Amino acid sequence: MGHYPIHSKANYLKRIRKDSCYPAFRAIVNMLAVLLYLIAFLLAASSMYAYADRNAPIFLMIGVPSALVIAFLARVFQEASSFMIADIADSTIDLHSKYEQQ
Repeated sequence: MGHYPIHSKANYLKRIRKDSCYPAFRAIVNMLAVLLYLIAFLLAASSMYAYADRNAPIFLMIGVPSALVIAFLARVFQEASSFMIADIADSTIDLHSKYEQQ
């Protein structure tokens, strides 16, 4: 095993994300994730408001856990789509372009 600088994986990911061949895909995925986070926030806030307004705990028992699930799924969606799929594609292109240059 060779000696690699500290954070070399993180630096590599930053570089391929900055020079991505799929910036539109990454942007759309990130916008959808933000939209899902916003929906989760609004669901949690509205369920807390409905609980405070009507004093019915059912709003909290359903709304807040649902909001947490949506926020979790937004994060998983963002990681799986933008980070994993696009990173794999960009890494493959990066690797093959180095072989072409030789």
